[in-house]
Amino acid sequence: MSIVHRPPLLHPAILATLALFAATITARADPTEVNPDSLPVKTQKPGNVFTLDDTVTFHLPAPAAQTYGWRVRDWQGNLCAEGTLPQGDPVLEIDDLPPGYFELELKGETETRWQPPVPFARIISPDTRVYNPQSPFAADTAQSWLAAKGHRGNKLDPIDPVATLIQLEHLAGLTMIRDRMGWNDQTHPAPGRHDWQPYDTNATQLARAGVQICSLYESYPKRPSPAWTADGIRDLSAIHNFSEAAARQFAGRITAWEFWNEPDLKRDIPAWDFAAAQKAAWIGFKRGSPSTNVLNGSLSNIHRFAGVLDALLDNGIADYHDTFNLHTYLIPRHQHRVLDATRATLARHGQRLSEKPIWITEVGLAYEANGEHAPLQTGSPNREHSPEQARAQAERVITAQVTLHAHGADRVFFFVLPPYNEAGGGKVWGLLRWDWLVKPGYVALANLTAQLSDARLLGSYDAGPGVIAWLFDQNGNAPATHRRDTQTLVLWADVNRTLRHTFAGQQTNLELVDLVGKLAPLSPRTTGSAAGQYAFKIGTAPVFINNLRGLAPATPAHTVLHPPRLPQLPTPAADIDARSTILRPRPGPQFKTIGQLTVSFPETDTADLTVDIFNFSDTPVTGTLKNLGTGYTLTQKNNANATLTIPAMSSVPVPLTIRFASDRRHAAHATLIRIGADITGRNVAPVAIPVLPDFDTTIARAPAHPIASAADPKNWLKNTSGTLDITTTPATANAPTATTFRVKFPANADRWTHPYLKLTDRELAGAIGLTFEIKSAPGSKPTRGILVLTDAATPVKVVNGEQPDTAFDLTDQWQTIKVDFRQNPMFLRPDQVRLLRIGCNPAQPEFEYTIRNLQLHLPPAS
Repeated sequence: MSIVHRPPLLHPAILATLALFAATITARADPTEVNPDSLPVKTQKPGNVFTLDDTVTFHLPAPAAQTYGWRVRDWQGNLCAEGTLPQGDPVLEIDDLPPGYFELELKGETETRWQPPVPFARIISPDTRVYNPQSPFAADTAQSWLAAKGHRGNKLDPIDPVATLIQLEHLAGLTMIRDRMGWNDQTHPAPGRHDWQPYDTNATQLARAGVQICSLYESYPKRPSPAWTADGIRDLSAIHNFSEAAARQFAGRITAWEFWNEPDLKRDIPAWDFAAAQKAAWIGFKRGSPSTNVLNGSLSNIHRFAGVLDALLDNGIADYHDTFNLHTYLIPRHQHRVLDATRATLARHGQRLSEKPIWITEVGLAYEANGEHAPLQTGSPNREHSPEQARAQAERVITAQVTLHAHGADRVFFFVLPPYNEAGGGKVWGLLRWDWLVKPGYVALANLTAQLSDARLLGSYDAGPGVIAWLFDQNGNAPATHRRDTQTLVLWADVNRTLRHTFAGQQTNLELVDLVGKLAPLSPRTTGSAAGQYAFKIGTAPVFINNLRGLAPATPAHTVLHPPRLPQLPTPAADIDARSTILRPRPGPQFKTIGQLTVSFPETDTADLTVDIFNFSDTPVTGTLKNLGTGYTLTQKNNANATLTIPAMSSVPVPLTIRFASDRRHAAHATLIRIGADITGRNVAPVAIPVLPDFDTTIARAPAHPIASAADPKNWLKNTSGTLDITTTPATANAPTATTFRVKFPANADRWTHPYLKLTDRELAGAIGLTFEIKSAPGSKPTRGILVLTDAATPVKVVNGEQPDTAFDLTDQWQTIKVDFRQNPMFLRPDQVRLLRIGCNPAQPEFEYTIRNLQLHLPPAS
């Protein structure tokens, strides 16, 4: 099935940021393109991946017409083997290479330069691996889409991409992958009919290979029919029925299902609507296969839009997922904040939630800019990583997955294994090249599973300042191995250096394993003042130290991670029935939906509200609605005291009138409509809709508080790829004080300017929002501006930093930018904000913009 027109697999926030940067990166000369027809040599191994049991063998397309020199370099560019291939010889064998990632180069005796390098790898044999079904380390493969033959016009893929990918997954030690499924006119061509290909074949092949599947669907048929409606996500019966059919069809093969992908970025889906859809999907999945592990729709921007999680939990999804699921593309040093805040939010909504497993179903290297190497295939837009970018990706494979697991994620999926590009082909994601040959990231993943797949986290370890270290033991679920009763330390540092450290109590030599699996003995000094001290190189590339014994963690893991949490499966039929009645609120025309989280206050104190009651069981149910909120009254139209009967597998709309208390219109914060139901024999989750007083009206009732420091250029920290000049124009009778930023970029450089304003301690405490005016110089080309708030004491050069951001169109006309903290709740409280960044990525070599009236707004007095 062609997936050319599929939506991007990654969320739009990252893509928008990449587009900002891609649009401003000055074109550079590409390296020499690789011959698209063939590489100089080939292997008979998937991805050119050899195990330690294999002889590294390359085949020429024909016997060598001349003598060739050859050389092999490792992942750091070090020469590790070289020799000659005599004329007439069709085969090159290379002996004595350790585990790792390598590149082979050839040069004929009549050639003046080396041919493009051919990547290959050596990894441990499957026979020596431990395949742990509960391994915390997994990969997103999306292979039902991305492993389609000729995907996106690729002519360099293998004959059978799916079979090749499954071989590579097995070689890498993976026991679970994340896939995709389309709910569309192909899989569901007519009511009661389904066509499950190619998903069924893929699932069967993966099951035979011992690879579990976590799959998801996030689309719906575009045309109305008797089976569904045109608005898809709001047709709960269709969602329930398709989920049930899919779970039944793939029972035992797809062991985990996500409903939808990144709903917090689908801004046209209010939280109360998505929560209802999640519930319908959960019931359907469980009806189809009670043993299915059902995940919530993956939240991707939880660090920026924390209110979405709160809103979904307020709408009762707690009992409608077995495993909590989110995405993060932050750099590892910020990832713990996402998990800490997530766990705190889950705990606020009930202890049972914090005891459920947490999976990170997407993490990856997001902000390395466009691929710096040309496409492998002539005419293709799909660029490739440079060696530096590929090494950074390999480092991220380990640092991100270990960090997230160490801070509470039970399973982490790296995005993405097959070749895949976004942003018009510029942004590279795959751990394989577009010719399906191996990259360092794949080898790092295979090494990670080899070292830690069956290990148990003990906690953090103190290896000195600037070093991140996590301690594991090797007493996992596998039968006794040579590693039993030993410990493994994985560690990396902020800069490359030699670490000298004493591991107390070690009686044997240790084993040092680098990023891609190369082993080396590690022995202590035996004499002098440094006796007992181990010295080894450490840096941004993680290393593993094996054969340790008796080390104690600095912070035990039980303080951040419960013992491995598994969902309680299968779900008893009685529990499914108990949750089979769900509510969905529908605000009337007097309300206006604002984003995903709130509705506006109606112009009158009385408005319409309908609650749909769905009964997804085989028997009728009866009961009544009940109001759980304050600040308003609810009246059921027609008969306020009527007992409702909902037929089996049906729904009943209940029209209501809501009347708000007179003081709520002028309240600074939202009025929360909460509605529940008493249904005989059912546990009905409540629904909630925040009704938000108008921001402009609210801030008009209290004086604005100018951020005076913005008028002093010294308070702005220059953060740009060019030369930035900051000046202030004093206020006049006709205009307020304004601060102007003039930037000039050097030739052949990226173009970005994001100056920071230093704020005083707790300057934004209590604020419900901020506003400012901004414009560019007359005649400037429009660009995208961005506001970022952070609690960092000094600037950190992170694109789309870890805190909420607001993007806007920056033009040469004055406009007022409004940031309503009530509408976009965030994990970062206003009083924690230390720096405020307002900048852009202009396309022109010189750019100027001006800011004035930067003000914060406190709630009006009662």
